[in-house]
Amino acid sequence: MKRGFNKLSQVSVFIILGIVFVAAMSLSYGLKIIPSNKDSEFFSQLDIKPSVENIEANIILCLYKSSRESLKDIGLQGGYFEKPDKRIDLSHGFIPYYYYEGNYLMPDNDKIANELEGFVQDKVNSCLDGLKFEGFELTHTRVSADVFINSTNVVFIIDSSVVVHKSGRRIVFDTKDYPVSQNSALKDILDVADYITESHKIDSKNYCISCVERLAEEKDVYVRSIPLKNNSVLIIIGENRTSDEPYLFSFLNKYTGDEISDDFALTGEFAEGGPGGFFS
Repeated sequence: MKRGFNKLSQVSVFIILGIVFVAAMSLSYGLKIIPSNKDSEFFSQLDIKPSVENIEANIILCLYKSSRESLKDIGLQGGYFEKPDKRIDLSHGFIPYYYYEGNYLMPDNDKIANELEGFVQDKVNSCLDGLKFEGFELTHTRVSADVFINSTNVVFIIDSSVVVHKSGRRIVFDTKDYPVSQNSALKDILDVADYITESHKIDSKNYCISCVERLAEEKDVYVRSIPLKNNSVLIIIGENRTSDEPYLFSFLNKYTGDEISDDFALTGEFAEGGPGGFFS
């Protein structure tokens, strides 16, 4: 198991990279352009086509980066886009409570997928709004999304029609033809989070720490618990096997004071797996 978190030439290079990116993505997703018939030849002209392909590459990049950033943010905010009632607010976001003095508040996977849709819609909309290309005008319809949390990945189907205008002609890119699949252990992480939360129903004072460790090892993730003030405990579940950067998922549990035992904190390799800098 892996552990630890440890002005012209530039434009030309960027255009070339954009064309290569489109070609690679085309092989994976079967990209589709929807032009008006009368405008097809116009946008296929040799002096225009490279710019159109560069625009396409940037549209796809918006989808990819936005979905990746959404996955990161949904983890740091415990599966939420909109703030839940029970949470701790931070300067960069918030962390929700999953267990709060006898109440069980963890969202199910469908709810988390819906919250991810909110994240990616907001990010893609901002990203598309920011695309500017000399000689072209871009407009787009309102972004919507469907997200599917699978066992080894998270799939984003993002829907918006991006219209490229030039010299009274137009070409349309339909983003739903560009599905994005992100490798992710989110499903495994949610299984562990659910086990920790549900274990409170059996014994909120002394749930099975060794069981959590075994499940974490089975899912190839690590778990760390950090005692906080006011009888709260921060739980971090992380992994770094699905991408070059570590992935973190966080939530809180709050106790009445009579529930916490000295045996609560995780020990051993799972307690030591997370990065110290995250909590500073």
